[in-house]
Amino acid sequence: MAPFSSHAMPWLEFHATFPRSRTDCFGCGRALIARNGGDISLRRHSFAHRPDELSANCATAGETALHILGKEIIARHGRVTMPDTWMTDLDGKRRPVTSRQSIALTDVRLEAAEGDIVSDIVAISPEGRKLFIEIRNTHGCPPEKLEKLAAMDVDVLEIDVSSYRAHPLDNLDEVILDVAPRVVIQSAALRSMAIRIADERAAREETRQTDAGRRVALYRDRQMENSPRAAELADQMIALGFFRTTWT
Repeated sequence: MAPFSSHAMPWLEFHATFPRSRTDCFGCGRALIARNGGDISLRRHSFAHRPDELSANCATAGETALHILGKEIIARHGRVTMPDTWMTDLDGKRRPVTSRQSIALTDVRLEAAEGDIVSDIVAISPEGRKLFIEIRNTHGCPPEKLEKLAAMDVDVLEIDVSSYRAHPLDNLDEVILDVAPRVVIQSAALRSMAIRIADERAAREETRQTDAGRRVALYRDRQMENSPRAAELADQMIALGFFRTTWT
């Protein structure tokens, strides 16, 4: 992203009115596009290099060389390493979902628009699913974007390169492809596991209700109706939510 100042605002307004107009980067001379839509609290007004004119040699670009190179490296190699994924089960333990592995990517596109979402990289995974890849340099995906992504049937990977700003630019391939911290924000596998755990929770609750119901019925059995302790235990179980009943 090219640096923004108050002097840029008239140009941003100009581009909003005349979207086919052209502005060039004063650092590298390549074409820029205006980014001045949406909520300014989520994305500030700015200029960015056009996807087809990305360059790691523009020293003035706010979209740093590291960010640009990260996208170019993945596109050039056509692969990326996916991290381990897991979810917390009903007992508070980590349940593995997928293992760390390098996957081949096809149909790799940079700064690709899908609906009103523009992702750093959009590619197709070996399973035939769309994979959005975000290169995190200064901040992660804003809440608004995460909400929109959650409504889409896509997998999302975020790679954090913020700790590699001093790393030699000519030796970034392994960092981007395999080493830099990364997290799967959402995937079909994670969604499937979430559904499975939800079903297990429902089944466990049903079992708990059934067992509690048997105990309450036992404590209120006619043969125990003269036992104050049995009646007390039945009332306590209902009060604690172990059993839902309409008994009168």
